[in-house]
Amino acid sequence: MLHMAILHKVILHEGSLQNAMLYQANLHGAEFRNVKGLTQYQINMACLDEHTKLPVGLSRPKPCS
Repeated sequence: MLHMAILHKVILHEGSLQNAMLYQANLHGAEFRNVKGLTQYQINMACLDEHTKLPVGLSRPKPCS
């Protein structure tokens, strides 16, 4: 459970976020390109910015309000 977690500028290499709940998690500037198990559904619940790096195949959602 990572609801509302602050993962600002975190770098995860080879980690897994499978089944992680990322509702309103702050992922600004985070590096997730090599993370395993991350889905578009999880990303859509989180708060990203233009500096957040996502795995290939995932797209950046609208900014959080």
